[in-house]
Amino acid sequence: MNEHALNLLDFPRIRESVAGYALCDEGAAELRASLPLSDPLALAELKGRAEALRRLFRDAKNLPQSSFAPIHDAIRVIAKQGGCLAIEELWALGMWADAYGSLRRWMAETEHKALKDEVLSAPDLAPMAAIAFRIVGKDGQIKDLPELIDIRKRIQRINLEIERTTSSFFQDEAMRGYLQSDLPTQRDGRTVLAVRSGSKSKVRGIVHEVSSTGQTVFVEPEALVQKNNELVEEEARYLRELTRILREATAKLFNHHEALVEARQRCAGFDALYARARYSHMNDGVFAEERQAGIDLIKARHPILGSQAVPIDLRMPEDARVLIVTGPNTGGKTVSLKTAGLFALMNQFGLALPAAYGTAMQVFDGVWADIGDEQSMDQSLSTFSGHMRSVSAIVEGATERSLVLLDELGSGTDPEEGCAIAMALLDHFIARGALTLVTTHHGILKNFGYTKEAVLNASVDFDKDTLSPTYRIVMGVPGESRALDIAGKNGLPSRLVDGARAYLKDERSDISSLIRGLSAKHRELELMKDEEKKRLREAMEDQRNADLKELKLKQREAELRSQGVSELKNLLQESRKTLENLVRQLRE
Repeated sequence: MNEHALNLLDFPRIRESVAGYALCDEGAAELRASLPLSDPLALAELKGRAEALRRLFRDAKNLPQSSFAPIHDAIRVIAKQGGCLAIEELWALGMWADAYGSLRRWMAETEHKALKDEVLSAPDLAPMAAIAFRIVGKDGQIKDLPELIDIRKRIQRINLEIERTTSSFFQDEAMRGYLQSDLPTQRDGRTVLAVRSGSKSKVRGIVHEVSSTGQTVFVEPEALVQKNNELVEEEARYLRELTRILREATAKLFNHHEALVEARQRCAGFDALYARARYSHMNDGVFAEERQAGIDLIKARHPILGSQAVPIDLRMPEDARVLIVTGPNTGGKTVSLKTAGLFALMNQFGLALPAAYGTAMQVFDGVWADIGDEQSMDQSLSTFSGHMRSVSAIVEGATERSLVLLDELGSGTDPEEGCAIAMALLDHFIARGALTLVTTHHGILKNFGYTKEAVLNASVDFDKDTLSPTYRIVMGVPGESRALDIAGKNGLPSRLVDGARAYLKDERSDISSLIRGLSAKHRELELMKDEEKKRLREAMEDQRNADLKELKLKQREAELRSQGVSELKNLLQESRKTLENLVRQLRE
């Protein structure tokens, strides 16, 4: 894919949004390094998997936990024998393995067979999580291990003794007068008292530190020295025992290193797929149907515009290769162009699109775009030169399977020469077979759309009463630029607008009338089409009601027949009984 086009169409922003739904760093990194696919088979498989996972979100059961911890450093430690994990690294490994297991179990519920088989064949890291969580809890605290319980109790007892001793100092009226603070403090792991510098001779003990102002001396009283020594010894013993436990755990985890490496690779793909499905679910999109050629956008909303996006319909049949969109500025031509391009990229990235069902897309081998002002002061490029440099790259790279987007084609230079270049470019893309969407204000290109096969005209609708765009695309009809109306609305004096109209009156009146007539006729056809659809729905409803009535009649007929047969059987049975009684009486 062309990087310049990706940036013009804001694809990196969409990709970053998808990466934000990833559960782990590995999945987010894979997404950020991924590009839209161009192989139809690979894309169909990716979308099938994403759609299958999306269905799991609708159930909202057993959703995977989002507590993947970073394990880059921990993996390096367990990669070699003789290493020793820090308690934080062991906790991170346990949390990662546990979250991986949660994701794996959730994805195994999918109905997509190939994905389900792949998930089930991935390494099981439950033994790793068990090793880690025997020592540390999910809250990150070291558990009460049998090997550590006695040491912890001794440390707790010594701390209580130190606390009682320091309390006795604070309860002594005379001693409190020598102290700067009512609370003990720590220096080098030993409990000390903050003593006023003028009273340090009153408190016998070891001076550990003097404050920067010289007003406070931190003294370890003689009564605390032995207890502090005992505490230091027990804490050192605790640390040695904990280190031994961590070394044993690290040695066990070394045996699972290869499984962890494979699991990380698998998890990156699983999580990237999860993020695609989550993004698609949260944005209420639809997965586009695949078409051999052309595009069909139904109520498509540009995802970056959010609630401000106006849904558009844009249809290009399979036999059309060029669409020329005309109409006023601010009417939505460029947004429509960007929406089509971004939808192509999102579709080929395996995402559902913010559109209605029935939306269909061709799979492109590349998306090329020249949109916006390509002027560069650094490279001494004018607007026209910048456009031509971009277009030249498109001419060189676009194929019969490419999507080409050209905004304001032929602008930035002499209108006559610009139109000539534009038509030559369109001839080239038609001959090559690339699907090409173009916006322009040049009237000659509107005529080009009617005289060339495989070329369609379209326009962005404009409300002539309010002089504001409706952002609706009208297929088959070119549009007027409405430059004079818009200029007047935005403050250009009416005398200047009238003067401009006088210059244009003789040259364009026939064309403008034709376009207005076509637009009116198109609106009339749209109304007729809506009315026809309404009548068709009513006829279908009448037919359905008639069918229901016929069905009810048949049901009633069947019931009556059933009742008649039943009554006849009862009559025969009664007659048989009567006859049998008569025969019996005659014999007697």
